[in-house]
Amino acid sequence: SSDGTIYALANGGTAPYTYQWSSGHNSSIVSSLSVGTYMLTVSDNNGCIVTKSVTLTEPEVLTCLTNSLTDVSCNGGSDGSISIGVSGGNGPYESVWNTSPVTYGGNLSNMPAGSYTLSVTDTNGCVDVQTYQIDEPEALFVYSKKTNVSCNRGSDGTIDLRVSKGTPPYTYLWNNGTTTEDRVNLKRGYYTVTVTDANGCIKVHTKFINHPKRLKPVRSVSHVSCYNGSDGAIDLSIVGGTMPYSYTWSDGATLEDRSNLSKGWYGFTVTDANGCTVNRNIKVNQSKFIYLTTIPQDVTTPGGSDGAITTTVSGGAAPYTYLWSNGSTLSSISGLTAGNYSLTLTDAKGCVKYRNPVVNEPIASGPLSCNTIGSTITCGTNTGTASVTATGGFPPYSYFWNTNPGQSTQTATGLAPGTYLVQVTDNRGASSAVFCFATISCSNAKTTSISNEGETLLSVYPNPFDNEINLNVLSVFDDETFEVQVIDILGKTHHYSIMNTTRGINTHKLKLVNLPAGIYFVKLKSNTSSFTERLIKH
Repeated sequence: SSDGTIYALANGGTAPYTYQWSSGHNSSIVSSLSVGTYMLTVSDNNGCIVTKSVTLTEPEVLTCLTNSLTDVSCNGGSDGSISIGVSGGNGPYESVWNTSPVTYGGNLSNMPAGSYTLSVTDTNGCVDVQTYQIDEPEALFVYSKKTNVSCNRGSDGTIDLRVSKGTPPYTYLWNNGTTTEDRVNLKRGYYTVTVTDANGCIKVHTKFINHPKRLKPVRSVSHVSCYNGSDGAIDLSIVGGTMPYSYTWSDGATLEDRSNLSKGWYGFTVTDANGCTVNRNIKVNQSKFIYLTTIPQDVTTPGGSDGAITTTVSGGAAPYTYLWSNGSTLSSISGLTAGNYSLTLTDAKGCVKYRNPVVNEPIASGPLSCNTIGSTITCGTNTGTASVTATGGFPPYSYFWNTNPGQSTQTATGLAPGTYLVQVTDNRGASSAVFCFATISCSNAKTTSISNEGETLLSVYPNPFDNEINLNVLSVFDDETFEVQVIDILGKTHHYSIMNTTRGINTHKLKLVNLPAGIYFVKLKSNTSSFTERLIKH
C-alpha cells in the first residue's frame, strides 16, 4: 500500500532548515509513501547540507493459509471441515466466516457441501478474503434389474445389482447375510441390500421378486349322454401362469377344448410361456345302460283282445317316455290282439331303446273232449265220486256237474248211484262246452254202460239265433222225458214244452219268434239229469 510516513527532524547548523526528498516532497514530514528508499537533503540557513537515506518497509502480505480442507464424505452429509492458518500482516487477527450465523475463528467443522468465504483482518486493518469450496461426492446410486420366478413357488429369480457414483469400492450386505453383488436362485419375496462405499456412505435398496399365479386348469365336463355314445366334451380354461399356453392330451390332441368324446379318462398337460406345467386327469362318464324288458301276455283265446305287454325299465336317466306302434304312450299296454308290436323308449337325455314284443294267441292241441270215471258204491248210499279229464281245446278248463246242488270241481263227490252229466268248458266259454256222462254203480244194482262216453250230450244251433233253434239231445235211456224251458237273465220263463226222448240222439225244434234280442238260457230237466245252455238272440 502507500500509507507510509517519514518524519525528519534536523538539529545543529543554523536554522531554518529546508528539506528536499527524492520523492519530490519538501517538508519534514512526508506521507502516502510506498515501500522504498527515500533520499533526504537538509540545508540550513548557512547553506550547510546533510544527506540521509530513509528506507520504508512493509509487513509481509496478510495471507490465509489452508491447513486442511475435508470434503463431505457422503452426498447430503455435513461432515466437511476447513482449518485455516494466517501469515503476514500484524497480529492479532480477526477471522470471520460468512456462515449463518456468522462463525468466528479460523476453523469450520461439520459443514455441508458449499462455498465458504473467510475474511481475516490484522491489527493494521489489513484484510485478506478467501473463498473455500467444500465438495461432496455424487449420491450413491443403486439400481437393479430383476428376473421374476418363472413358475409359481419356483426359485429361479435373479437380481442384477448396478451401483455407481458415491466413492468406490463398494461392499454389499443382503438381508440374509449374503455379501455378493448379484443374487440368483431366488424365491418369491422381498430382498434388501445395504450398499456401502469407501466413505462408509450407505444406500439401502429393496427389490421384490414375484412369481406367477399358480397355473390352474378350470374344467367343465359334459358327460356322454347315452351309453356307448361319443358326445362327451371337456371345456378347459387356464388361470395363472404366463400366457400363451400349449396343450398336450394323452391321446395326442393339442387343442384346448375337446369334443366328441366317449367314456374314459383323459389326461392333459398345460405348458405356459415360461415352461411351467400342470397335469390333470379328467374322467368322462356316461349314462347307465338302459335295461328295458317287455313282458308280453298272450291272448287267451283265438281272435281275443285280452293280450297285454308290461315293461320294466332301469338305468338311463328318468323320466322315460314311451311310444308304441299302436300310438299308446303308456308304459304298459293292454286290450291287445295277437300281433307284432314295437316300443320306442326315450329317457330324459334323449337316449333311445327299442323293443319288438310279440303277442301270440293260443293254438289248440286238438278238439276239446272229456273222459269220466265213476266209482262203484253200496246201493242205497251216496258216497260215490266221479272224475272228469279234459283234453284239447284251450285250457284252463272249468267243470259243472248236474248234481243237486251242482258242483264245479273236477271231481264230484257225495253221489248216489246213477248217471251224472258234467259240462266241460275251456277258455273260450260256453260256446265250446262238451258234455260227458259218469255212472255211479252199486254192487246190488244193474249196471248201465254209456256207449258214447265223451260226446256232447246237448247241442244248440244256431247260436246266436234269429227265430228258432234246434236242440240235439243224446239220451242213454230208452224212454226219458225232459221239461224244456227258455228263461231270460232275470229268471222269467218265455217258453215251456215237453220233450220225449229215446236212447240216442233226439232233435227238438223250438220257435222263438217273439223273443226280444238278448241273452237267454235253455234248460232241460228230467228225472235223472238237468243242464242249461246259454242262448243269444239277435
